[in-house]
Amino acid sequence: MTASDRILLMALPGLMFCILPVAGLGLRQSWHIAALWGGALAFTAWLRSWWFRGFFLLVLLQVVLHPLMVAAYLQLGTIAVFLAAAQRMSALRTAEVLPWIRRAAWLLLGWVVLQRFELVGTFDLGIMSAGPFNLNAASVFFAICLPAFLPAYTDINPRAGHKGPDMGLMAVLAGLVLCQSATGIFAAVAAIGVYVCLSEMPARLKAVAIVVALASLVPFLLVVDLGNLATASRWHAWKRIVMTLPDAPQGNGLGSFAELYPVITGGDRQLHNMTGEMVDGQPALRLENGPVWRHAHNEYLQAAFEVGLAALLLILTYLASFFRRSWRQRKYLSGNERAVVAGVAALAVACCGFHPLHIAPVALIGCAWLGLAQKF
Repeated sequence: MTASDRILLMALPGLMFCILPVAGLGLRQSWHIAALWGGALAFTAWLRSWWFRGFFLLVLLQVVLHPLMVAAYLQLGTIAVFLAAAQRMSALRTAEVLPWIRRAAWLLLGWVVLQRFELVGTFDLGIMSAGPFNLNAASVFFAICLPAFLPAYTDINPRAGHKGPDMGLMAVLAGLVLCQSATGIFAAVAAIGVYVCLSEMPARLKAVAIVVALASLVPFLLVVDLGNLATASRWHAWKRIVMTLPDAPQGNGLGSFAELYPVITGGDRQLHNMTGEMVDGQPALRLENGPVWRHAHNEYLQAAFEVGLAALLLILTYLASFFRRSWRQRKYLSGNERAVVAGVAALAVACCGFHPLHIAPVALIGCAWLGLAQKF
């Protein structure tokens, strides 16, 4: 009998006693919420990864400890769906998953090209549109798809008659250039660097490849994105987030960033400009040259803000453990397995400068890499 089975059986006599002593909360609502909590516990027991279990328990704890908020339960359910998808990915062969990631990159590239020729619409994003994303999200999407193109083609399809990296890699790099976003470029270079370091190349050739990859950043940053990196808004925003962490090391609640951070920093003119517009009945606090701060543009800091420092420590511990284990096994890794490590690296770097796990299509690619990483 599994742990999830035991939780289900204990609910048979136990659910009637689950009455939450919260003012204004009736018996029916108590039972509904208790059923959701019980279901979440059963789901936690069903997960096989210790990291998935730990993270979901921390997220569930935030929902339990903070005032009732529908948005928190919606996010809890969304996280459960994507963790379930990651777990299912872990049961598939890597060779079955990589071609679909490659197709995702090709589809986005085709969409972007059609938009550039004004053959399809750009939604409400105008020149900032790249498929169904903005330029930053599309760049990250390309970057975390890129590792699927890195293995020798015979590792993906043993019946293929040629060897060497697939030419689709050049198309993905073209997509990155079209999007012109530093976060995606850094994530892509990190993926290539990790893949090369784990490869069987001679040490000198590895060094040359890594130097070339790093050198490729220079013209891009100088010509395209140096101004964006130099602006103080994002760095200042992250500093303000870090300053709030000692006040709530246990977390402010799942989904709380979009509500609390604009209030906390409302008087900070380096971050916000009161436009007089209304969003959801509240004055819109906008960056001088950017969107509303509803995400931290850094998944690690947002996790610490919402779920607590324990969640940040868990994430960093998982990444350190995974990369350490991968490095120790480097002599035995196939091209496909190196691609998985590179995919996790791309996702880890992308999370430093954007919020890929809060955009469903991007998050699903990330969950594919995290699921495949469970095979190690």
